[in-house]
Amino acid sequence: MQQWLKERREAAARAAQLRICRKCKEPVLVGVDADMCALTVQIDPTPITEVGEAVALMEGRGTYDLLAGKGRREIHHRAEWNIRAARRGPVFAAHRCHRPMTDHLDTTHTHRPANPGTDTDTPPY
Repeated sequence: MQQWLKERREAAARAAQLRICRKCKEPVLVGVDADMCALTVQIDPTPITEVGEAVALMEGRGTYDLLAGKGRREIHHRAEWNIRAARRGPVFAAHRCHRPMTDHLDTTHTHRPANPGTDTDTPPY
């Protein structure tokens, strides 16, 4: 197989995809959690706070980073050393049907609409 085709196939397999959970019909992000020896995981698509991460870990859920790279977003499992270090971006909990972590949503990483007063696409007339 040609190298460029092999790289494209691997990139597609590593990208997180928005799907619907087969059991509860809620939206989830699905992808593999590492480059080697990876597991396919489902995570809730809403980021959680530091307290939310602690609660998720106490419930036995894994926590994950969703990092951008090469034009796609990849899921990365958070190990002990990741959790103790400063966050690289939003953190997500493993999905559990009918158990969203709504009490611990992290709103610092949500997209906010632009202020209408600072719109630069408005013509000057």
